[in-house]
Amino acid sequence: MEGPSPGAAPAAAPPVGPEPLRRLRRRVRADPRTHRLYRAAIAVSGGALVLLGLLSGPLPGPGGVPLVLAGLAVLASEFPWARRLLDRARLRLHALSAWAGARPVWLRWAGGAAVLAAVVGAAYAGLVLAGVPPLLPDALSDRLAALPGVEGVEG
Repeated sequence: MEGPSPGAAPAAAPPVGPEPLRRLRRRVRADPRTHRLYRAAIAVSGGALVLLGLLSGPLPGPGGVPLVLAGLAVLASEFPWARRLLDRARLRLHALSAWAGARPVWLRWAGGAAVLAAVVGAAYAGLVLAGVPPLLPDALSDRLAALPGVEGVEG
Protein backbone atom coordinates (compact mmCIF):
# COMPACT_ATOMS: atom_id res chain seq x y z
CA MET A 1 0.00 0.00 0.00
CA GLU A 2 1.39 3.33 -1.05
CA GLY A 3 1.11 6.49 1.08
CA PRO A 4 1.28 10.07 -0.11
CA SER A 5 4.53 11.17 -1.62
CA PRO A 6 6.79 13.12 0.78
CA GLY A 7 6.44 16.43 -1.08
CA ALA A 8 2.66 16.26 -1.70
CA ALA A 9 0.26 18.49 0.18
CA PRO A 10 -2.18 16.71 2.46
CA ALA A 11 -5.69 16.21 1.11
CA ALA A 12 -8.14 18.91 2.13
CA ALA A 13 -10.45 17.73 4.89
CA PRO A 14 -14.14 18.55 4.71
CA PRO A 15 -15.21 21.46 6.91
CA VAL A 16 -15.63 20.32 10.49
CA GLY A 17 -17.12 22.31 13.33
CA PRO A 18 -18.80 25.67 13.33
CA GLU A 19 -17.14 27.22 10.24
CA PRO A 20 -20.28 27.06 8.07
CA LEU A 21 -22.17 28.73 10.92
CA ARG A 22 -19.52 31.43 11.16
CA ARG A 23 -19.87 32.16 7.45
CA LEU A 24 -23.64 32.42 7.82
CA ARG A 25 -23.30 34.79 10.77
CA ARG A 26 -20.83 36.96 8.82
CA ARG A 27 -23.38 37.25 6.02
CA VAL A 28 -26.16 38.06 8.48
CA ARG A 29 -24.06 40.74 10.18
CA ALA A 30 -23.17 42.30 6.83
CA ASP A 31 -26.79 43.34 6.24
CA PRO A 32 -28.09 45.65 9.02
CA ARG A 33 -31.74 44.74 8.47
CA THR A 34 -31.09 41.00 8.55
CA HIS A 35 -28.84 41.46 11.57
CA ARG A 36 -31.62 43.26 13.48
CA LEU A 37 -34.07 40.47 12.64
CA TYR A 38 -31.52 37.85 13.64
CA ARG A 39 -30.88 39.56 17.00
CA ALA A 40 -34.62 39.83 17.58
CA ALA A 41 -35.06 36.11 16.86
CA ILE A 42 -32.20 35.28 19.23
CA ALA A 43 -33.70 37.54 21.93
CA VAL A 44 -37.15 35.98 21.57
CA SER A 45 -35.97 32.36 21.49
CA GLY A 46 -33.41 32.76 24.29
CA GLY A 47 -35.84 34.78 26.38
CA ALA A 48 -38.54 32.16 25.87
CA LEU A 49 -36.19 29.42 27.10
CA VAL A 50 -35.22 31.47 30.17
CA LEU A 51 -38.87 32.25 30.92
CA LEU A 52 -39.89 28.62 30.44
CA GLY A 53 -37.07 27.57 32.76
CA LEU A 54 -38.16 30.04 35.42
CA LEU A 55 -41.78 28.91 35.16
CA SER A 56 -40.95 25.21 35.23
CA GLY A 57 -38.37 25.54 38.01
CA PRO A 58 -40.67 24.56 40.88
CA LEU A 59 -42.12 21.60 38.98
CA PRO A 60 -40.66 18.13 39.37
CA GLY A 61 -38.29 17.16 36.60
CA PRO A 62 -35.29 18.71 34.90
CA GLY A 63 -37.03 21.87 33.71
CA GLY A 64 -35.69 24.90 35.56
CA VAL A 65 -31.92 25.27 35.65
CA PRO A 66 -31.06 23.48 32.37
CA LEU A 67 -33.63 25.54 30.45
CA VAL A 68 -32.40 28.80 31.97
CA LEU A 69 -28.80 27.90 31.08
CA ALA A 70 -29.83 26.91 27.55
CA GLY A 71 -31.64 30.22 27.16
CA LEU A 72 -28.60 32.11 28.41
CA ALA A 73 -26.42 30.20 25.96
CA VAL A 74 -28.70 31.23 23.09
CA LEU A 75 -28.71 34.86 24.27
CA ALA A 76 -24.94 34.82 24.81
CA SER A 77 -24.41 34.11 21.12
CA GLU A 78 -25.42 37.73 20.39
CA PHE A 79 -25.50 39.73 23.62
CA PRO A 80 -22.39 40.47 25.74
CA TRP A 81 -24.39 40.88 28.96
CA ALA A 82 -25.76 37.34 28.54
CA ARG A 83 -22.22 36.04 27.88
CA ARG A 84 -21.03 37.60 31.16
CA LEU A 85 -24.00 36.15 33.05
CA LEU A 86 -23.45 32.72 31.53
CA ASP A 87 -19.74 32.86 32.43
CA ARG A 88 -20.64 33.73 36.04
CA ALA A 89 -23.15 30.86 36.16
CA ARG A 90 -20.55 28.48 34.74
CA LEU A 91 -17.99 29.54 37.38
CA ARG A 92 -20.54 29.05 40.16
CA LEU A 93 -21.49 25.65 38.79
CA HIS A 94 -17.83 24.56 38.71
CA ALA A 95 -17.31 25.86 42.25
CA LEU A 96 -20.41 23.99 43.45
CA SER A 97 -19.23 20.84 41.71
CA ALA A 98 -15.79 21.09 43.34
CA TRP A 99 -17.39 21.76 46.72
CA ALA A 100 -19.70 18.74 46.38
CA GLY A 101 -16.83 16.55 45.19
CA ALA A 102 -14.87 17.37 48.35
CA ARG A 103 -17.67 16.01 50.60
CA PRO A 104 -17.65 12.43 51.89
CA VAL A 105 -19.42 9.88 49.70
CA TRP A 106 -22.03 9.10 52.36
CA LEU A 107 -22.98 12.78 52.54
CA ARG A 108 -23.36 13.02 48.76
CA TRP A 109 -25.61 9.93 48.78
CA ALA A 110 -27.64 11.38 51.65
CA GLY A 111 -28.01 14.66 49.76
CA GLY A 112 -29.12 12.82 46.64
CA ALA A 113 -31.65 10.83 48.65
CA ALA A 114 -32.98 14.07 50.19
CA VAL A 115 -33.38 15.64 46.75
CA LEU A 116 -35.13 12.52 45.46
CA ALA A 117 -37.48 12.54 48.47
CA ALA A 118 -38.25 16.23 47.85
CA VAL A 119 -39.04 15.60 44.18
CA VAL A 120 -41.27 12.60 44.97
CA GLY A 121 -42.97 14.61 47.74
CA ALA A 122 -43.58 17.53 45.38
CA ALA A 123 -45.02 15.20 42.74
CA TYR A 124 -47.30 13.58 45.33
CA ALA A 125 -48.40 16.98 46.63
CA GLY A 126 -49.20 18.01 43.06
CA LEU A 127 -51.34 14.89 42.63
CA VAL A 128 -53.16 15.52 45.92
CA LEU A 129 -53.82 19.18 45.11
CA ALA A 130 -54.64 18.92 41.40
CA GLY A 131 -55.64 15.30 40.92
CA VAL A 132 -54.44 12.95 38.23
CA PRO A 133 -53.78 14.70 34.89
CA PRO A 134 -56.39 13.61 32.33
CA LEU A 135 -53.87 13.02 29.51
CA LEU A 136 -52.20 10.04 31.19
CA PRO A 137 -52.89 6.49 29.99
CA ASP A 138 -55.72 4.75 31.86
CA ALA A 139 -53.46 2.14 33.47
CA LEU A 140 -51.21 4.85 34.97
CA SER A 141 -54.18 7.05 35.93
CA ASP A 142 -55.78 4.16 37.81
CA ARG A 143 -52.57 3.42 39.75
CA LEU A 144 -52.04 7.07 40.66
CA ALA A 145 -55.70 7.46 41.69
CA ALA A 146 -55.24 4.53 44.10
CA LEU A 147 -52.73 6.58 46.14
CA PRO A 148 -54.18 7.94 49.40
CA GLY A 149 -55.62 11.44 49.01
CA VAL A 150 -55.37 11.48 45.20
CA GLU A 151 -58.53 11.91 43.15
CA GLY A 152 -58.81 10.17 39.81
CA VAL A 153 -59.89 11.49 36.46
CA GLU A 154 -63.63 11.78 36.08
CA GLY A 155 -65.33 10.94 32.85
